[in-house]
Amino acid sequence: MVLHDMVHAPLAQDEGFAAQAHLSRTTRRMTGFSPTDFAQRHVEDESCCMYRLWV
Repeated sequence: MVLHDMVHAPLAQDEGFAAQAHLSRTTRRMTGFSPTDFAQRHVEDESCCMYRLWV
């Protein structure tokens, strides 16, 4: 799957978020990145974002 083609609404629903915006806000608050940016950075360098999840 190409990251810019990701659809976050089904993921948000599957993970129990009230809406796609809720997923996006939570991801940005926890990591500092939008869901797409976080996924892209993870693909490019797995170690770059892992520490952000434990802060």
